[in-house]
Amino acid sequence: MKLKLILLTALTVLGIFLPKLSLAASYSIRLGQPKSSTGLNNFRLTFVALDPQGRQITVKCFKKGPSDGGFTQFDVNKVLIPGGNTDYCEVNSSIVNTNGTYSFYTTAEIVGDVTLTSNTVNVDFNNSGPETPNSYSKERLNSCDYKIKFRTANDGKTVKVQLFRSDTYNISVGASSVLTQQNIGPNLAGEFVNSVPVCGKDYYFVLRAVDASDNASGTIGDSFTTTSSTTTTGTTGSTGGTGAIALSGTKAQIVDGTMNTDGSKDASISGSADDTTVSPTPEILGSSTDQNKNYSRWYLIAAVILGYLVSRTLRAKKSK
Repeated sequence: MKLKLILLTALTVLGIFLPKLSLAASYSIRLGQPKSSTGLNNFRLTFVALDPQGRQITVKCFKKGPSDGGFTQFDVNKVLIPGGNTDYCEVNSSIVNTNGTYSFYTTAEIVGDVTLTSNTVNVDFNNSGPETPNSYSKERLNSCDYKIKFRTANDGKTVKVQLFRSDTYNISVGASSVLTQQNIGPNLAGEFVNSVPVCGKDYYFVLRAVDASDNASGTIGDSFTTTSSTTTTGTTGSTGGTGAIALSGTKAQIVDGTMNTDGSKDASISGSADDTTVSPTPEILGSSTDQNKNYSRWYLIAAVILGYLVSRTLRAKKSK
């Protein structure tokens, strides 16, 4: 009789802790890491929140900027479909607007259950950009080779210079259009020697500087040329003031103006790059609360007790 009472007590303990363990450990949230060290302030933070029990999850987004005293919520609450799915927090210039490091995390809530907190990701923002190189010149060495000379600006930011080429006055400028590049610091003379595909044909060049955060300067190059970049939405072109653009992202939309070597009209680039997100995989998801560990510990203890008591019960029956 005493043995049965102990067995009943153990089953009661399991009945108390097993539901809590199931609720706490059954759902999870994970935040993906976007590209760090970038001049972009419009991007998406992708997260995955899942619940095998098919309940509805509400996700909230939080950020802390370089001048913030603590984390604050941004964007709207994300009410996911039952069971959860992948979604994102929208980051824009109202959230990221000062150079420095930004930290982000998300929370997942289910009514009547514990609130889970995701991992924290950091993003470095720097959009100051390098200055446009100067002293551009082009020399035709022979029917097949050109020598391009330039000098980088004394800006303390330039880390490399990129060269672009075309056989027309319209030169495509973008991450996928770089003909060649060289690592070079500020206030230094540099040159490219380039062999063209068709000897004897006229080719035109422009170049630009890039900093350590992948911000690009304006462009400088052959007279009467214009630069543009084709994206999935089409090709755009215009003339504007000198500015820095971000090279980060899967697609860059860049708009440039005309360039003269005599300095009568400055080169210019303006525009933005598309969103860059990193989607986490569900396989690496995990609960981020310490409560799960506590529940697991009690569940293990209760399971050991129950196993011991069941074993003793079986032995007692056999001895009879």
